[in-house]
Amino acid sequence: MDDVTLSVSARSTKGSKFRQTSQDVPGVVYGKDQEPLTVSVPVNVLKKTFNLVGGSKVIDLKIEEQEPIKVLFQDVQHDPVSGEPIHFDMYAVTLGQKMRTEVPLHFEGEPAPVATGEAVLVTIKDMIEVEANPLDLPENITVNLESLTEIGQTISVGDLSVAGDVEIISDADEAVAKLDVPRAEEEPEETDGEEEAGDESEEGESSSEDESTDSSD
Repeated sequence: MDDVTLSVSARSTKGSKFRQTSQDVPGVVYGKDQEPLTVSVPVNVLKKTFNLVGGSKVIDLKIEEQEPIKVLFQDVQHDPVSGEPIHFDMYAVTLGQKMRTEVPLHFEGEPAPVATGEAVLVTIKDMIEVEANPLDLPENITVNLESLTEIGQTISVGDLSVAGDVEIISDADEAVAKLDVPRAEEEPEETDGEEEAGDESEEGESSSEDESTDSSD
């Protein structure tokens, strides 16, 4: 992937007042050697950039007329109703100095038992923690699902491999994906309404039989 630059504005307006008067999304930039900076960026630009690079790609952050700084997306918070981003954090990295961050897993292939309907795939983790120099961080780590061939089999963190000078920090015994038995379809339970209707029907039939007996007498 080519280098990516995100241009943002310095921000002085705070909190809810900012969100009410602007379509921009507020954010903060911080780091080991970086004083916290409050910034903002148009919501569409933020979404496009984050969808492109995720949280493991170092990008250039341009704050108005300042020199660009190397950063990673640390967190993007979303509105629980609309799903739109409402705040973001970025971490200013130090090139040449190793750091720890989470990298997404990319699941590839389909297990044969899943293709035949004999099993279902259960994914347990979608991110794992790694340590590397910022520019060596992988965009994702591939998980080959075709290696799963029987029910109960599991792919663990220790089964994954990464290229270059990257160390996986997550526990090697942690499960990433596994094959499980398909859940049998359960018969729908009779609802209270259906039970009551059945009882009323039986009572009605009983009442009709009684009336018929009385009239014959």
